[in-house]
Amino acid sequence: MNADPGVQWMVRQVLLILRVLRDGLRALTHVLPPRRSNTCDERPVMFRLIWTISVRTRDYLHRYMPSNRLLAAIRTRRGLKWGIPAMLVALPYILIASICSSSAADGGPGWLHLIVLWACWNALKFIIMGPTSLLLLVRASIAEAAARHGGRRDDDASQSRGHAAAGTEPLLHR
Repeated sequence: MNADPGVQWMVRQVLLILRVLRDGLRALTHVLPPRRSNTCDERPVMFRLIWTISVRTRDYLHRYMPSNRLLAAIRTRRGLKWGIPAMLVALPYILIASICSSSAADGGPGWLHLIVLWACWNALKFIIMGPTSLLLLVRASIAEAAARHGGRRDDDASQSRGHAAAGTEPLLHR
């Protein structure tokens, strides 16, 4: 019973289709190559999870920590003038860091190092905010002056258009 190879292939395909219809797509596992455990499909999920956790942590800290709220208030246009005096807020943080550091060095608990790290970080934020707010204040003042000056130029242009429409020319131009 030697059948034609084309007929044998056709019979195998029909049997495979019947097996897929009976068992579902699991019947094709012997045809597909084995899947590696560290495929690229899993990496975006990991990065997305890390990204989401870091964004949520940043939002929480920005919203509920008092130092971050104070810095956000300083970054507003009304608060920019308080940037240099806010540098003095760094002094209590430096004092806290000094006390906790010496206490941890004298045999205190190790978690005091976390408080030292927190206090130094907040002190640096306030120290850096002073010059930064000064630069932002200068930039805002320049932008406001340019807007005022640009507003005058627009007023002058509209006045000269009004005079030209009336047939009279202004005597003095600025």
